[in-house]
Amino acid sequence: MSKFLNVCQHLHSGRNTYRIVAVSFGLLCILQVAVNITLRLSRRTTEDKSFQQGWVYFGSSLYFISSTKLPWLQSRDDCQQRGADLVIINSKEEQNFMGKFHRLTWIGLTHKAETMKWNWVDGTLLTERFVLLLVNDMKQN
Repeated sequence: MSKFLNVCQHLHSGRNTYRIVAVSFGLLCILQVAVNITLRLSRRTTEDKSFQQGWVYFGSSLYFISSTKLPWLQSRDDCQQRGADLVIINSKEEQNFMGKFHRLTWIGLTHKAETMKWNWVDGTLLTERFVLLLVNDMKQN
């Protein structure tokens, strides 16, 4: 009789283990959902504050279009004081987006006399692909 009781107890403890695992997994899922919601709300709040301060969202970046006309160097300083830098155009879509503002804007392209090369403000070289985009746009306009 005692062997039978031991077997029953063993089976019962196995069910408890599965039950604990299932409950733990369920709680982890609920926690993950809560974290996802919190992060989305936090991002949306940050984006809303940025929109209120004159920033425009495109793709995965925020852009500030200033109404103040400044020379290139002061414009870059103004961007850096805002925690940003002059725009580095990485695609035709981004170039088209910048063109929608119907005004001349500074971009983050600079020429170093000692190297005779054009560089973006992040140090990357101007690519032939971007030059072709500019030339094609000038031909169309």
